[in-house]
Amino acid sequence: MLREKYSFKRLPNNYILARPYLLIDPSKIKTDLTYIYPISDKQFAITFLTNIKLLITIAPETTTKPDLPPNLQELTQYIKKKIPILSAHIPITNYDIATQTVQEIQEHFKFTLVLNYLIDLPDLSQPE
Repeated sequence: MLREKYSFKRLPNNYILARPYLLIDPSKIKTDLTYIYPISDKQFAITFLTNIKLLITIAPETTTKPDLPPNLQELTQYIKKKIPILSAHIPITNYDIATQTVQEIQEHFKFTLVLNYLIDLPDLSQPE
């Protein structure tokens, strides 16, 4: 729908904003209602979670996976040593295997955003 009126290659990095994670100190959470922590009443807990669901992201369970290295060189070195089967697909240069490759990387590393250095895809042709 946007391509009918606009021509663009990529969305800017700040186009989709992620919600912050739940704070360690719950007293710093700003809501319309005031809560006393720890919340021991089940109904209050449900109300609290409902109120903050739109404000924050509740972090998933912790993982033992390492963080994704900050640059392509470090990632390539790590993959060659520990996961040689992935090295042929980094950086991602083929649209057909992009999703699969990112999922394989997620099996071995902890990350939420696909970093720019992972992707080197050609531009798509302009629709007519």
